[in-house]
Amino acid sequence: MLEPDESDPGTLSSKEARQMVTVSVRYIVDDVDAAIGFYRDDLGFTEIMHPAPAFAMMSLGDLRLVLSAPAADPAGDRPCRTAPCRHPAAGTGSRSR
Repeated sequence: MLEPDESDPGTLSSKEARQMVTVSVRYIVDDVDAAIGFYRDDLGFTEIMHPAPAFAMMSLGDLRLVLSAPAADPAGDRPCRTAPCRHPAAGTGSRSR
């Protein structure tokens, strides 16, 4: 691990560096189960939780990986606003790439 240069005011002190040990990254994936398999089996991540089909959390060292499927509007009554929308709630049923 690289030690911070405390003489440089733009770097973290040792105390600050020790306090910031976990980094969280969110990936939106089409298939959460397939992504879990890839990160667990191929890259060595540990599954922390998978409470719903569209959400999972994994970790590897100081990295926390949050996997989620594309989501509908939080109110649940409108599809997402991305174009082209590939969310099943959009009713298109097709996936364009």
